[in-house]
Amino acid sequence: MFWTVFNAITLALWVYVLIPFYVVWFVEWLKDKRAICKDRQRIDQLMADAEAEREQYRTPTNP
Repeated sequence: MFWTVFNAITLALWVYVLIPFYVVWFVEWLKDKRAICKDRQRIDQLMADAEAEREQYRTPTNP
């Protein structure tokens, strides 16, 4: 009897508390990673645009 109740409580703890907690944590972690990747791509694009604009206005040097 005791082990049945203990197993039921343990299962309920896993199903209603721990598994949802880790699922939410993993989804948030995944969203953060994707946001970081998008930010990195945006920064790389801005750096490339700035470099292209700087090259456009750069005066040629005479050797």
